[in-house]
Amino acid sequence: MSSVEEFILTKTQKVLSGFVSVNNNLRYYRKTNIIARNDLELIKPNIVRLITGGGSGHEPSSLGYVGEGMLTASVCGEIFASPSVTNILTAILTCGARPGASILLIVTNYTGDRLNFGLAREIARNKYGYNVEMLLVDDDCAIEHVRKSVGKRGLAGTILIHKIAGAMAAQGKELQVIYDFCHNIIEKQRLATVGFSFKQDDHEKIIDIEIGRGIHGEPGILKIDAAPNFESTVEIVLSKFLKAIPRGETIKKPEIVLLFNNLGGATLISMSAFANIFLKQARIYYDIQLILEGTFMTSLNAEGMSVTILKLEDDKKEILEYLKYPVKIAANVPFNIIRDFNVPDDHPVARYDSEYFLEKINYDDRLYEIKHGEIGFEASKKALLGICDILIKCENSLNSMDAEFGDGDTGTLITAAAKAILQALNGDKINLTYPAIMLHEISEIVQKTMGGSLGAILSIFLHGATEAFIFDQDVITIGHLQIWLLALKFGMRAVMKYGRAEVGDRTFLDALQPGIDKLEEGMKENPSIKDMIDDFATACEEGADKTKEILPKSGRAAYGFSEGKAFKAEFNDPGAQVVAIIARATYEGIKSVFNKFDIN
Repeated sequence: MSSVEEFILTKTQKVLSGFVSVNNNLRYYRKTNIIARNDLELIKPNIVRLITGGGSGHEPSSLGYVGEGMLTASVCGEIFASPSVTNILTAILTCGARPGASILLIVTNYTGDRLNFGLAREIARNKYGYNVEMLLVDDDCAIEHVRKSVGKRGLAGTILIHKIAGAMAAQGKELQVIYDFCHNIIEKQRLATVGFSFKQDDHEKIIDIEIGRGIHGEPGILKIDAAPNFESTVEIVLSKFLKAIPRGETIKKPEIVLLFNNLGGATLISMSAFANIFLKQARIYYDIQLILEGTFMTSLNAEGMSVTILKLEDDKKEILEYLKYPVKIAANVPFNIIRDFNVPDDHPVARYDSEYFLEKINYDDRLYEIKHGEIGFEASKKALLGICDILIKCENSLNSMDAEFGDGDTGTLITAAAKAILQALNGDKINLTYPAIMLHEISEIVQKTMGGSLGAILSIFLHGATEAFIFDQDVITIGHLQIWLLALKFGMRAVMKYGRAEVGDRTFLDALQPGIDKLEEGMKENPSIKDMIDDFATACEEGADKTKEILPKSGRAAYGFSEGKAFKAEFNDPGAQVVAIIARATYEGIKSVFNKFDIN
């Protein structure tokens, strides 16, 4: 780790305090590393709140864009690390100020950010009743073939989305209107960015050029040892854009906005030299309507640049208007910045603390609408106790399964969560009366004790499942079993949305989907509840066994395999095996209680 990285990693709070102390239009929540507008309480209720964030090290992104006309708040993680779910949720609740507030999360597409912001959104929506949408920006076009479970990276094009969404919010546009407008740009792949790093030797020759290098130091796709100037680099960068945003069949050139971004250590001479060559070539293919040049999103002090193209269509007039809309922000970039911040010069720094929201804010009233009876209460407790007990016993076997293609720690992580849930159950710390609240509380334990992507994914599943209990529709229940079926579907939907996994990727979904299918089939045939849950567990077990023959397409395991080659694993996928274990333990717990009450 470089001295710069070490400094930022260990001094994050001091850096953020210092940033706010010289920008009196901002406030800093020290315990949660949130930078927010200092006029937060004065924002009109109808104005959509825009929240973003991510790891530190990319300044001025994104804390430099907090202010009137752009972002409401930025949640800052440590160096190149996603902020925690707790801190993101705190930002949502702080900026929203009340349930029903409209909030848009703008997130760069990196796994940690996508999972943590996604989980925070699910909690805010399903537990507290907030109106939250999440916009994922993935503008990188340097790498043409990416795994669908990972997707393209979010780069400097994100700043243009911040600017457009910020102007729309300032003008009073509704959340869905802002989301749809910006999502259209991203979904239609009208936003594209290519980054590259380089060095210059003593003779001004450009050396060590790396096309597609990421803002976290991820390796690029092509290296050039040396070049007399940027002409070869421009040729490669432009070729990427012509694939991402082609000229098309018409005579008229595509109209674009162009953004040149300094990754932190490029000199003005280098920036200008590159821009000069690039513009000469780009004008052959594109009609450039607006050029922005500056330091928008960095990679610490990396010597490099990125270029972003935003294609204009029928919304040309609106986009250009939004990009020129006046803002009051700290970042020194070529936006229409008004420096009169109109707040007290002596405003206190780091005196704010919003963590109380997580303890004092009321749950959404809808969580109390569906209640367990005596049998449901006892069956839930018996099933949970059995699940925790068997998962703890399976720690070593789950670790062995995970070690085949992963880190070998699935059993350890699951055991930590199971022990914490067991302790909470024995201490009556989990509300078993209301199933939606029960799922929320279990999810929070999982989130706090498991960590990593596995903990986030399971928490997302549980929070997503709670939506079934507040879903606005008439549900005909068979002992609430139909609602639980809906909960399984909603949980799967949330995981597929934020985790980008699908059935057939060799994940826990490959065990759960057969169980869901069997449960639906049983409801049509109307057998006993015990038989349906037994069949559900059997289908999950069979699905888990079949993962031995499924090629990994999601998570770290996917990196080592190619399509078309024969594949046979020694073990089941560990996540799928966890589902099978939970399903069988659920059946055994429910069977025990049903036998006690003489229920079929």
